[in-house]
Amino acid sequence: MARLYSRSGFVAILFATMVGFDRPAAADDWETCAKASGNDAITACTREITSGRYSGRDLATLYENRGAEYIIRRDYDRAIADHNQAIKLRPDQAEAFNNRGLAYYYQGHYDRAIADYDESIRLNPNYADAFYGRGLAYYYKANYDRAIADYDQAIRLRPDYAEAFNNRGIAYANKGQAERAMADYDEAIRLNPNHWNAHRNRGIGHYLAGNFERAIDDYDALLRLDPKSADGLYGRGLAKVKKGAAADGNADIVAAKAVERGIAERFAGYGVRP
Repeated sequence: MARLYSRSGFVAILFATMVGFDRPAAADDWETCAKASGNDAITACTREITSGRYSGRDLATLYENRGAEYIIRRDYDRAIADHNQAIKLRPDQAEAFNNRGLAYYYQGHYDRAIADYDESIRLNPNYADAFYGRGLAYYYKANYDRAIADYDQAIRLRPDYAEAFNNRGIAYANKGQAERAMADYDEAIRLNPNHWNAHRNRGIGHYLAGNFERAIDDYDALLRLDPKSADGLYGRGLAKVKKGAAADGNADIVAAKAVERGIAERFAGYGVRP
């Protein structure tokens, strides 16, 4: 099976550190920094960081929270800068290394990401999300065995980790181990019946195995979750054509191409062709 990718870039778990709210006059900004999102959170965090009232652990928390918001905004350079400050203030904070690793991962700096996840795991050997994040980085370095080993650890620590099952399935698929991949997609969907990526990936697996009816079921699931899904329309269209329903299938394919011009080329990259 051709190399698969997540619709969302395999978003890893992001931690904003929230501590107690027993703060003096600026309690509102402290709470907003920890609990709000977007510009409100960044503005509140910045006011607190520049106020001169905080140091040590508390100041590190403010930097972490603002850095987490920068990751959500895809402002990775600022996110890394904030987590650098947090780590200087609290070098024992596993979450700060995890989050900085995530920012490096999104920038495509996989070796730096792995180094940060290594440190996060050293500080907290039971940190499932750090194993998961490191697995992502190894996957994109095409080191599927190391990725699978990390997903194994994430699943051992969190047996309900649907995203880890899905991504381990993708790694198995890229190793040509289709049965293991499909078993992982099944488990991801059992844990989260609305798991978009797992339905998409399982649909591809069924199509490549010639199980067109089951592929259609998964693409129908995609379309229930997102009625305009190019993946759902195109995959279902191909499967319908293979089943002999050419008119319905071609209608889906045309609709998919209207949503995403390059959908045929993307699916061909997965090995899915008419």
